[in-house]
Amino acid sequence: MNNQSGVYEIFNTVNGKRYIGSSNDCPGRWRTHLHMLRSARHANHRLQKDWSDHGEGSFIFRIILPCPKEQLLFQEQRCIHGFLPDYNIYLSSSSPKGVIRSAEYRSMMADAMRGNQNGLGYRHSDEARKKISSALLGKSFSPEHLANHSAAKIGRKRGRYSDKARINMSIVKIGNKNCLGYKHTPEARANMAAARLGKKRGPYKTSKSPSEYERNFERAAKRKGK
Repeated sequence: MNNQSGVYEIFNTVNGKRYIGSSNDCPGRWRTHLHMLRSARHANHRLQKDWSDHGEGSFIFRIILPCPKEQLLFQEQRCIHGFLPDYNIYLSSSSPKGVIRSAEYRSMMADAMRGNQNGLGYRHSDEARKKISSALLGKSFSPEHLANHSAAKIGRKRGRYSDKARINMSIVKIGNKNCLGYKHTPEARANMAAARLGKKRGPYKTSKSPSEYERNFERAAKRKGK
């Protein structure tokens, strides 16, 4: 079956319940459903429960309304209003707003998030960030905490650079005690030296004359050329 856009249903032949969805690639979407259901990790707990109870052979997938991509949500909503599918958690094709989750579902989500120390996928509001910042002001961590934090980062890749790129950057900086990433040309150095001639440094006057600067610069250039 080639890629086909439209509204589809997953129908339970045992109890007559169905799930209605839409996709611009219905066969591909069905393969995704199958993978999640077979591994008992489907986000729709109603569908997953009956799948586990009745078995894969009790379910039929079929396209009930082929339609172009631009009409998918509209036609899906029409089918949802017409069939009132039991497996659809919310009766809107575009938003879960207003859905009241069951205690079982909330418990399942809590278990799934447990151990997620980084709050992945969640962005705090400005007010929440200010409260967190205030709570951390002046806070000091114990040596044990710092040691654990350091140990957790061992072997971790830093930034977006590959190991090879980091090695090359390290080689380039060997001997560069100031971590300067750029070496000026002799012409640029001469221009900078000429621009500084006779300039005051801070509140003190320089004791060297322009000629002394020139002689020093010439000596340095000769040493560099050896």
